[in-house]
Amino acid sequence: MHPETLGRGGPSARIVVVNPRVSLPNVNFEALVGHLREGLQVIDPSMRYVYLNPAAAAHGQTTPEALIGKKMSEAYPGIEHTEMYSHIERLMAEGGAHQMENEFTLPSGETGWFELRMERIAQGVVVLSLDVTERKVAERNLLTVQRLEAIGELAGGVAHDFNNLLTVIRGSAEFVRGEIPDGAAMGEDVDALIEATKQATELTSKLLAISRGHPVKPAPVGVRAGVQAIARLLSRSLGPRVVLDVTLPDDAGTVVIDPSALEQILLNLAINGRDAMPGGGRLAIGADTEVLDEPRVIRGQTLAPGGYAVVTVTDEGEGMAKDVLDHIFEPFFTTKGGGRGTGLGLASVWGLVAQARGAVEVESVVGAGTTFRVYLPQQVPGAATGAPASVTSSPGRGETVLVVDDQAPVRAVMVRVLRGAGYRVLEADSGAAALLRLEEATGPGGPGLDLVVSDVVMPGMDGIELMHRVHAAHPQVPALMVSGFSPAAIEPSADPDVVVATLLKPFSAEDLRRAVRGALDGVPVVRADEP
Repeated sequence: MHPETLGRGGPSARIVVVNPRVSLPNVNFEALVGHLREGLQVIDPSMRYVYLNPAAAAHGQTTPEALIGKKMSEAYPGIEHTEMYSHIERLMAEGGAHQMENEFTLPSGETGWFELRMERIAQGVVVLSLDVTERKVAERNLLTVQRLEAIGELAGGVAHDFNNLLTVIRGSAEFVRGEIPDGAAMGEDVDALIEATKQATELTSKLLAISRGHPVKPAPVGVRAGVQAIARLLSRSLGPRVVLDVTLPDDAGTVVIDPSALEQILLNLAINGRDAMPGGGRLAIGADTEVLDEPRVIRGQTLAPGGYAVVTVTDEGEGMAKDVLDHIFEPFFTTKGGGRGTGLGLASVWGLVAQARGAVEVESVVGAGTTFRVYLPQQVPGAATGAPASVTSSPGRGETVLVVDDQAPVRAVMVRVLRGAGYRVLEADSGAAALLRLEEATGPGGPGLDLVVSDVVMPGMDGIELMHRVHAAHPQVPALMVSGFSPAAIEPSADPDVVVATLLKPFSAEDLRRAVRGALDGVPVVRADEP
């Protein structure tokens, strides 16, 4: 048996490790090490590579022959400034062992992650490496999605509270407007106030898009026709220095999505591309179809197997570095200076696409532009789209309506509107109080009850639980749910036999009257989506 031997320098250098206590005849240790998935390299005291197995060389996107005999700084300029290099130097001087995770910029420009275990040996430092890039990318994607989900929940909560305030502001403004004679100067001021609430509603709509709580009316949309319609709008809004190039196949598929959501997705991506080209350039929009045979994960979003329409938006702009790409879908993150951006555009794109069960893939090179690929599931043949019914407003006929909302100003607006419309109105500030009012109304001598109108989010008993308890005791009493989020917050947990209509905040007096009338008349779903 021979002790551990090590050649020095040159392509023929090799390391052979033999345990004198074990006899393994006919074992080629070099071949054995060469087939390891883990990388094995030996670096001498002059920081020169003296041995690498193929796996170690592959981790650096090269070959053993290209590295053996070279100093680390010659093979990878700049490596001498890294944490890994400093640890190897310390081990050379002091001995011992060390382990770490190392983020390494590969010659291709990509980033790799490796688990390293280093130990001082007689000939220098031996380094074992394991490529964990896939795991680290998955972890980063998961953290990104979790961060976006958390921010989305915060944004949705802010939007909910803001929608409550807008409901009160708009309702009160409409009451005042009704008392002002036509032509009076004050009427113009109140009209401006009402218009401002509509604009504020657009802001809450963006916040809800981030939280996937945006109200939607999904419908089949031909991708080719849908993109062409939006392109006509873009051609007038991108400015003279941007050349819009739209290339679409004859059949780019059909997706089920709210047409306004598709418009907002493409508009935000196009504006982002325009702003990335301050000196002008070409903005290309294309579309294609792709069939996934197995699940695919894109930035933490898992696409199920099936057919997808893929819409691409490409600019020739400045491009984005990796540290920017990691944050572009976060709300309020923007690289635009001078107050030019709110940081909500791409965040709302992410939310709207995720709400449509799709994903957004991004490729960008600094100085060479950016491409966004939007994956949207194609329509399943024969699938229902769930288009909501509509109803016209008409006066109440003395029906008794119970209004439940824990926010007194919102409840006061609703009560005033409905009493003015000819309804008998009872009110409650909680689910528990509503059940008491219900028993009083339906008990001996009570007026009876024709409809319950309840907010969804309330402390204690929420609106969904309240409606189920009302239905259990009085199945003939329908429910109208009011939400500062969206129907998505109501419908998955609500029995359609119980909740017959939904109304979104902020709403106008006319929206409320229409929704109540529809619920009483048995219209399946009423959504007041527009201010």
